[in-house]
Formats: sequence, structure tokens, C-alpha cells
Amino acid sequence: MLCQDARIFNAMEMAGTPCPFKGKIGLDAARAWAENPEMRPDYDKWVKENVTDVELTKEEATGIGIGIGGLLLMLLL
Repeated sequence: MLCQDARIFNAMEMAGTPCPFKGKIGLDAARAWAENPEMRPDYDKWVKENVTDVELTKEEATGIGIGIGGLLLMLLL
């Protein structure tokens, strides 16, 4: 139950004793968490800190598209 709190999850990880993952403990649990990061309680924060690929959300892509379209329209006028 405690490992559902992102603060406790991170503290356990930093202490070298990762939270259990579906009955796995220790290094097996650490590997399972690494293979299934979407199940981490701190997933959103983890993605921001660990994902190096540039992936845009639909909103960001739409904003960029509208900006480029507006710029092209201004250049045509």
C-alpha cells in the first residue's frame, strides 16, 4: 500500500530496496519496474526526467502547426 505513494516509491528506490512488483523483490522487482514504467506511481514525473526522445503531445503538435500556418499566411499577404 505504501508503495502507491510516489514519495515512498522514490525513497525506496533511492535506498536500493525497490518496491515489490507483482510478487518480485530486489533486483527482479527493479528489472520489472524498468520494463513497465507506466505502472510506476510517479510515471508522469519519471517520463519527464528519463525520456530523451522528443515526443510532442497532440496539443503541442497542433499549436506548432497553427503557428507555422499563421506564419505562412502572413508571408502570403
